[in-house]
Amino acid sequence: LNSEVADELGFKHLAFLGYGGFGAVSLVKRKEGRSSKSMVMKRVCLKRGYFQNERDIHRALSVGKHENIIRMLSSFETKDYGVLIMEYADRNDLSSHIPRIMDMKIVHMFFKHMVSGIQFVHSYGYCHRDIKPQNLLVSHGKLKLADFGISCRYRDENGPFKVAGGFGTRMTAAPENFEKSPVDGPPLDVWSMGIVLVNMICDEIPWEQAVRANTHFNGYCTQPDWSGDEFDTIKETDDRIMTLVRNMLHVDVTKRLTVEQIQKDDWYCNFNDKLPTNEVIGTAKKRKTFEEKYQEEAGAVAKKRRNASKTGCK
Repeated sequence: LNSEVADELGFKHLAFLGYGGFGAVSLVKRKEGRSSKSMVMKRVCLKRGYFQNERDIHRALSVGKHENIIRMLSSFETKDYGVLIMEYADRNDLSSHIPRIMDMKIVHMFFKHMVSGIQFVHSYGYCHRDIKPQNLLVSHGKLKLADFGISCRYRDENGPFKVAGGFGTRMTAAPENFEKSPVDGPPLDVWSMGIVLVNMICDEIPWEQAVRANTHFNGYCTQPDWSGDEFDTIKETDDRIMTLVRNMLHVDVTKRLTVEQIQKDDWYCNFNDKLPTNEVIGTAKKRKTFEEKYQEEAGAVAKKRRNASKTGCK
C-alpha cells in the first residue's frame, strides 16, 4: 500500500521501514528531478483525524531547521491518506543503539541533543507527549526528535494551559499522565527524557509503568532512598547523574526539573570534570538478562550436584 501511494505521488518506493500506532513509514526518492536523495514517507489514515495536527506542528518546527529535529520537507493528501515527506535518518532510532552504548560520552551527547530538541519544541509552545527511544532518530552523529503524531500546543498568546492526559507510551509516560485529567505539558516530556536517560545507561528502565500498582514504582514513591538495579548502576557510574535523574523523575510536578534547569545541571554542563582517571567510560555493571541469570543458577545447581556426588563416592 505504501508503494502504491508513493507511486501516485511521484515517488519511487525503496523499502518499507515499519509502522506504529499512527502511520506506516517507507524509504522513497523522487522519480524525476536532479535530486536522488532518499527521503522518508509517512502515510497516515485521514479518518483518524490526527494528520492535520501532526502536519501543522511538524511544519512549524521544521521552519527553524533545528539540528535536533527531523525536518518535514513536504506533505500531501490523497483520498484516504495524509502523507509526510521527511529527512532520512541514516542510523535508525535510538533503541537500536542502546544495547551497544558503552561510552558515557555518547550518552551525554545524545542526552544534550534530546534536551536541546525538546527545548526548541517547548519554545514554540508545543509539547511532544511521546518521548521514547523509538521516536529519537540518529543521523550523522546527531540525535533528532521525530513523530509529532500526538504532540499538542500547551501555550498560546494568552499563556500556558493544561493539556489532555492519557496519551503517550506506557513505559515512558509520567505518572500524572495515567490520571487522564488535564495536566501540564512540558513536565510530561521531562519525565520521559529522564526514563530515556536511564535506558541509555542501563539498557533497562526502573519500572514498567509509573503507577502505584507497580511494586517498583510504589517503592520509589514511598521510600525516599529506594533504589533498584538501574539506579544502583547509575550511582556507580556518576552520582551526579543519579541526582539529575531523581529530579527529572520527581512525582510532584511542581518539583520536577524544567528543561531550563536541566540545562544548568552540573553533569549536563560539566561532563568532563569528573571522568575516571583511566578514561574507561561507561563500564557500569550491565544488568543480567533473565537468560543469563537462569544459566548461572543452572550452573550453580549442577556444580552442587557434582560435589555431592564426589562426596558420596568418597
